[in-house]
Amino acid sequence: MAEATSPGELTDVIIASHAESLRAARGTLDQNAVARAISTLRSAGRLLVTASGTSLPVATDAAYRLTMSGLTAQHSADSYSSVLLAGLLALDMPSSGSSHP
Repeated sequence: MAEATSPGELTDVIIASHAESLRAARGTLDQNAVARAISTLRSAGRLLVTASGTSLPVATDAAYRLTMSGLTAQHSADSYSSVLLAGLLALDMPSSGSSHP
């Protein structure tokens, strides 16, 4: 990074890089798998997203985004509450869990 680079220019470079990564990722998606995932999520009464460790912020964001998209998503930052919520799920309900040390 050159010293002459302004904070605004650096911000533009970072955002452009992320935008390009997202565009590139779209090309790697199996659209049939995406359609099946959407169908599964829509058919669920509610979704539980769990995580621990450094995955916790990702799970919190996922639950927020799922809720903003019109789905009913739950998330707990506490592992004991997550176990309790998981116990309330029907056996055929989708769930997602993640843990990263």
